[in-house]
Amino acid sequence: MVEDLPPDVWFDAVAAALLLLSPDGATVLACNAAAGVLLGGPDAPCRTSPPAPLARVLGPEAAAAVAAHVAGPAEAHGQFLPLLRTVGGPPTPIAVACRPLGSLWLATLEAHDRATGVEIEDGVFRRVVDAIPLGIDLFDRDFRAVFCNDYVLKTLGYWAANTASDFNDWFAYAYPDPLYRAEAEATWNAAVAAVRAGEPLVDQGEWWVRCEDGQTRRLRFILQPFGRYSLQITLDMTERYRADADLIRLAFFDELTGASTRVHFRAEAEKLLAEARADGVPVTLLVLDVDHFKSVNDRHGHGGGDTVLREVVTRCRAVVGEGGLVARLGGDEFVLLLAPSDGRCGIEVAGALLTAVTGEAIGVGPLAVAVTASIGVFVGDPREHTLDGMMEHADRALYEAKQDGRGRVRVAEV
Repeated sequence: MVEDLPPDVWFDAVAAALLLLSPDGATVLACNAAAGVLLGGPDAPCRTSPPAPLARVLGPEAAAAVAAHVAGPAEAHGQFLPLLRTVGGPPTPIAVACRPLGSLWLATLEAHDRATGVEIEDGVFRRVVDAIPLGIDLFDRDFRAVFCNDYVLKTLGYWAANTASDFNDWFAYAYPDPLYRAEAEATWNAAVAAVRAGEPLVDQGEWWVRCEDGQTRRLRFILQPFGRYSLQITLDMTERYRADADLIRLAFFDELTGASTRVHFRAEAEKLLAEARADGVPVTLLVLDVDHFKSVNDRHGHGGGDTVLREVVTRCRAVVGEGGLVARLGGDEFVLLLAPSDGRCGIEVAGALLTAVTGEAIGVGPLAVAVTASIGVFVGDPREHTLDGMMEHADRALYEAKQDGRGRVRVAEV
């Protein structure tokens, strides 16, 4: 490439306006003819008497921006940085792109007429940004909010608080719970520190945020450097989160009774069994079937049958406790697993379960429906049996209970 040659061979012959900058980007070591024309003609200071401070060539603020640019992330190098030159006449827009050249920096300059165009068409620009279905916040070097689009105003609000010197008011309202607020603030501060350290993008994750209208929404915040500023993108994940939650609920919990599905039961049961194996304690697994449930549906309709199934699950949960599992295998058949820490005798639990389900009639509208159930029980060492093996033993015991006349408990012989 031509840049591999010594600068005095090619530098002045290039048609683009070029500056050769010191390693810190603060000093102009050389200025080619095209840059001289752009910056004031043949007598431009950087052309006639280099080295010259970049501040004398572009102005203090523009020079500081270039220094920050070269010290910033490598991904941004080579991208044009819009600046305002404040020396040599009235302020004029200019764009500078810097890329490394050995230990030095090669800066390409362009007259930035488009900046004036944006100012002229500011209303169009604003409408375009406001039409984007994402939140856009722009922060200065001190991370004060200097701009937000309409999406932020409508979703979050707090524009007055955002333009204050800090976010204390915003955090206090957006995160009412002090512990959750402290976690959110720590995440924000870490993101700011990472961007200042040169990270090209920081995903702050999803947060439940109380918005100005009082609604709580699940929002995802992404912070990244953007020239002299930092840009934060806000994505509203609320509907997607609710949709995902609905899918999880349908996959994990029976829609009619609220009991676990087979999928959820298997996943949670394996956790409980691993705990029991580690502690070396026996487990109790029960399979329950509502006796003659078809006749309940025939006499009281499917609505009556649904009422009975929901009440059976409620009573089962009362016996098993919060640490146990209750799952609907299908129809009127359920499986229950006690928590390893329960410590109760399996036969005792089965008796309590039978009493709870059959002891009191279930109200179906104005009627009271007497329900009986058959229960098969497995009690054993989980280190010697798989979950499927335990369920097979309990199923056989359930079959025996039905064969013996229903409405009773049978314990599997293992």
